[in-house]
Amino acid sequence: MKRGCGILCFLSLMVAVGVTPVGAAIIAPSYESSCHAENSLGLQDDGPYHARAGSDNNYAESMVQGWGLGSQAHLVMGNDETFSGSTFSFSQFSQPFSITDSGKAWIEFSYEGSLLVSDPNSGLSGEYTAYFYIIADDTFEHSNGVTGMIQKVTSIPYGDIFYLNYDFSDEQVGEIFTVTLTLETGISSEKGVSYSGQGHAELVADFYNTGQIIGLGGGIQPLNPVPIPASVWLLATGLAGLMGIGIRRRSL
Repeated sequence: MKRGCGILCFLSLMVAVGVTPVGAAIIAPSYESSCHAENSLGLQDDGPYHARAGSDNNYAESMVQGWGLGSQAHLVMGNDETFSGSTFSFSQFSQPFSITDSGKAWIEFSYEGSLLVSDPNSGLSGEYTAYFYIIADDTFEHSNGVTGMIQKVTSIPYGDIFYLNYDFSDEQVGEIFTVTLTLETGISSEKGVSYSGQGHAELVADFYNTGQIIGLGGGIQPLNPVPIPASVWLLATGLAGLMGIGIRRRSL
């Protein structure tokens, strides 16, 4: 049983020193989070991890899961329907980090989604905007992000990565700073937009479950460290048991 015990002891040591096993997710629970959703009819919803407001044809929804964000706004217009105001949602989390070493460090973010306005019968009239933005900022007043909008019938996919970059001094080691990531999507029309004709028109801003932290580098560490997934412990326990059985058989 010595080899089996060795594996478990090794994994315990990895936890103690903060080493994440290969294949384990880097995503950790956020320190604090909030969601808001609101549609043009005045329906609203708020929650720490999820919010949804509206009907099947006019709704906004947002979510927070670990270090991931989601936000979407949908509007479907049938014959002789009019839309004015805004349908939008946003999600946000804040995560504290400690500075563990001087020199360069970075946090990597990703996002992916699309903006769409569909009008198969050319029945839309009026002005409208479908938009999104994703912004990362911190207590050092660094910020970076991406924004996009469409104001005509089209479909545009979005997806990329961006960074917050740092160069810490020796005096900053031990300090704590907080990074906040915000994602918002929406559909708006100040003067009103209407649709007439067969079928329906659709306006969509869909970035649901897409904005997230995907990497860290240099001398920074989240204050709530990444746990080893339960599946790793189950695997280690199983390996230890199998090795113990093999040793007992050879001893017979």
